[in-house]
Amino acid sequence: MKYKVLLSKYAAKKLQKMDKNTSRKIYDFLKKINNSENPRIKGEALSHNLKGYWKYKPLKNYRIIVEIQDDKLIVLAVEIEHRSKVYLILNKLKKSFLK
Repeated sequence: MKYKVLLSKYAAKKLQKMDKNTSRKIYDFLKKINNSENPRIKGEALSHNLKGYWKYKPLKNYRIIVEIQDDKLIVLAVEIEHRSKVYLILNKLKKSFLK
């Protein structure tokens, strides 16, 4: 069974605001995960208060944070950001919007 990658509205807006070169590389990375039978192979599980989320490193300084929904075979990208900001922003989002 293959997983489908979806972007949250928030992550899609972030991707659109990035420069074209960066957004193209991130988009190409997400295409590699799309239709994967095991999206966890290229990712790393997060821990502590972000348990349940996974991170991908498509570029040296960028992170994609996803929620892998096994029951629906979906990889939902919830945040795409520079590594220096991604976890602060994700914690704020989690408190207000996620779960």
